[in-house]
Amino acid sequence: MSTGRPPLPGPHLGLQWSPLTVADDEGVRLLLTRARAVDQSTHPDGTDLSPHRLHKAGVDLAADSLAGLDDQGVLRAAAVVHRKAGHALLSAVIDPGWRGRGIGRAMLRWQDACAQRIEPVSTHVMVDESRTDQRRLCAAAGFTSAGRVRTVQRPFDTSAAPSFRDGPPGASEPVIEDLVTSSGRAWTAHVDGRACAVLEGEEIPVGWPDHGAVRLRWALMDSAGSSDTVALPLLVTALRAYASADMVTARIDVDLRQDGVLHAAHALGFETLSEAVRYSTEPAVRP
Repeated sequence: MSTGRPPLPGPHLGLQWSPLTVADDEGVRLLLTRARAVDQSTHPDGTDLSPHRLHKAGVDLAADSLAGLDDQGVLRAAAVVHRKAGHALLSAVIDPGWRGRGIGRAMLRWQDACAQRIEPVSTHVMVDESRTDQRRLCAAAGFTSAGRVRTVQRPFDTSAAPSFRDGPPGASEPVIEDLVTSSGRAWTAHVDGRACAVLEGEEIPVGWPDHGAVRLRWALMDSAGSSDTVALPLLVTALRAYASADMVTARIDVDLRQDGVLHAAHALGFETLSEAVRYSTEPAVRP
């Protein structure tokens, strides 16, 4: 399979297309701020789209990002392909004043093709439930609903945090491994010598929408990782770590099928902020 970039969206859309660069960080921040004022959504956020943060995390901006500028050089659209093992997460934002022109459809088509440029992978898009326009766009592009996600958040006040041992009697207490990553912090839970879940934390950049919040991401490595006996100590560890760093709020997306993680989050005082739909499509499924 070719490893080159797919063809750029056409000039008929009124924008000039090129990859994002680190120098576009301020332009993306302003673009996302304008979009958030209209959409009132939680996806995507600065950790998904900041070129500076993405570059630090090892994202190949030259190959896996797209910027659309108007004839005045103002950034009006941005898209990124986040590669993980066997799949890719697509993030994008369009200036509210430039919507309804086919730009979203063209960018999604480009992202999907870009995701496949190295090897066939499944692609995913997270869309806030309230964004009916984006949900229709995903459906028209051949994406189907693959699950629902609840975004929950709470302030960094650990004074009432439950003990690690508040799980069911007889449950194995996980061993938490603390790691420092290129983009933030991470904690791996081990049960009986086996890694079963990873919780990654990343601060939303200063000046971006929701700055002062930490975005937590849950990754399962084993079925035991979705239990509250694992989720509780991981979340408590993250809350204590970031509370000492003077952060304001913690935010995490939880798959509604992960009952144990939701139970642990609510036990710690996390409250529902919004819900989203995760859309996906497989390499062979294209309209």
